[in-house]
Amino acid sequence: MSNATTKAVPAAVALAIWLVSPCCAQETGRYQLFQGTYQFVNLKGEGFQTSSLFKIDSATGKTWVARSNQFCVKPNDCKQSTGWTEFETEVKIKPSGQ
Repeated sequence: MSNATTKAVPAAVALAIWLVSPCCAQETGRYQLFQGTYQFVNLKGEGFQTSSLFKIDSATGKTWVARSNQFCVKPNDCKQSTGWTEFETEVKIKPSGQ
């Protein structure tokens, strides 16, 4: 591989990342991150308090909370899922057996 090709490949990768990156949104500062604590009651009526990382859209007021879940599909087959979940949405749970 020539020296020019060696330099062009990382530059092309960097350009591709820049083009699809959310950092390039036209509204600088629209999304704000902050650490916060909130209280909630689970379906059993037990109260909890937890700290989380929040993201707020200053244009719409929508708020998301960072989530990280670990679960096992079967023994020795565990996965971790991370992402943003809209905060304060209604969760509907179907009765068991449906």
